[in-house]
Amino acid sequence: MSLVRKSGKKAVAIGICSFSIPLILNIMLGQLLISSTPMEPMLHRSVVWIASFQALSSFHVIVCLLADLNLRNSELGRLAISSSLISGLCSCIWTFILFIGKLGVSTKNQRHYSLLALSATSFIVLFSLFIFCPIILWMTRRTPNAKSLKESYVCAIFIIVLGSAIFGELFGIHFLFGPMILGMVIPDGPPLGSALVNKLECFISSIILPIYFVVSGAKLDLSAISLRNFAIIELLAFFALLWKIVAVMLPSVYCKMTVIDALYLGLIMGNQGIMEVLLLGKAQKLQVSVSIEAPSESFP
Repeated sequence: MSLVRKSGKKAVAIGICSFSIPLILNIMLGQLLISSTPMEPMLHRSVVWIASFQALSSFHVIVCLLADLNLRNSELGRLAISSSLISGLCSCIWTFILFIGKLGVSTKNQRHYSLLALSATSFIVLFSLFIFCPIILWMTRRTPNAKSLKESYVCAIFIIVLGSAIFGELFGIHFLFGPMILGMVIPDGPPLGSALVNKLECFISSIILPIYFVVSGAKLDLSAISLRNFAIIELLAFFALLWKIVAVMLPSVYCKMTVIDALYLGLIMGNQGIMEVLLLGKAQKLQVSVSIEAPSESFP
């Protein structure tokens, strides 16, 4: 959150524009395709939702991309991180409302379920602010450097994070919501943030993610993908990227950035990855969207 305060209004403007403009324009494009293009009934029912998911972005994906490009500490990288945090929060709110609404419709007692999910969400946020945050600050004060971080602290943090994921699944919230909120509380850099990254990065990147990709790829039925459906979804993906680049460039140029830097920022902000794949998997389980869109979202 400190990155947003340092970047000021520029990051907020870029983040909001990069979320709202592509979302609105891609939904309009989806409506246009529905009225003008013949398509299968399942795709017809979900093309608007597919269009909206194509326009979303994730803070975590952008940060990983910048780390791979060695741009995280550059001026452009810091602005991209701050802007992606704003757009990522907006994307999370949108998907949360969509999923809660869909689950409420699919259950008999809509009001009861919606109140239960909202109460669980509020509990996670309040727990992060008033319980988890003081614990993290206490651990930070007792850890002078990353090398002296106690294993008991690491285990306690991991247990709390896993517990928040299980708690979210029990109450119909996406399992990523709890860990994401808790992750925002942890300060970046040494001693705590960098130590957790060093302990988790290799295990996640080398073991967990490849397993997830293999399991997800095994579920794909390539023979069920028709050329027409593939073309429609790829068209939505292409225009979602185009809308996002334009939406990032407009406020950037207005804030007196050079056109080439604004273009680079737009290309960075337009990336999608594992987070969007997870959201699409959740949407497919809730029957918000059909499985045909999964291959088009598997790019980094």
